Amino acid sequence: MLAGVSLIALATIFFEVLLTRLFAVTLWYHFGFFAISLALMGTATSAVLCFVMPERLAGVNHRRALQLCSLGFAVTVPAAVWVHLQSSRPALGVGVAFYATFALQILMFFIPSVFSGLCISISLYRYSASINTVYAFDLAGAAVGSLLVVPLRFNLSGPSLVFFVSAVAMLARFFYAQGSVQARSLSLVGVALFGALIFANDRLGLLEVERVKSYGAGAMQ
Repeated sequence: MLAGVSLIALATIFFEVLLTRLFAVTLWYHFGFFAISLALMGTATSAVLCFVMPERLAGVNHRRALQLCSLGFAVTVPAAVWVHLQSSRPALGVGVAFYATFALQILMFFIPSVFSGLCISISLYRYSASINTVYAFDLAGAAVGSLLVVPLRFNLSGPSLVFFVSAVAMLARFFYAQGSVQARSLSLVGVALFGALIFANDRLGLLEVERVKSYGAGAMQ
């Protein structure tokens, strides 16, 4: 469970930093806070859910909940980025079109932040008697993630590294699935699949930045 916590924390901070770089290309500079805001909103939501439904999320079946949440995190991360990259982005202030599109993107990015937040919240809630140890592994994983993002970002494209986040989340699911051979096997398949997409994405063009922000006079109207 502690290994899963560390890996989810690693993937979460890695994704946050990655989003700041992605938004720097696709959105205006003042949306840089967007990634942090989404993470905070998702974490707060997950904590509330654990408080409201403690037995369902952090009860005797908490490991199943952790498996589902880590799987949800792995799947929704590339889905959210795909929606962001494919959505049209009308100029700021032009009307309903921009706000509708942006609301959809907020929702899509909010979902994986809730899944990752639930993995941490469930662990802290369930093992509150050892909260110091759980939180230490959480911080350690986040520290490793903040260090890894620098060399990897210099050697691989931002969109490709989205699949790195998914691969790490699936590896966390592998550790959460203790005692289930089938779940662990499927988790390793997911790790292999997302790991392969890290290097194949640029060639396949699954996640690709096709449009960038514009500083032209028309975009500023």
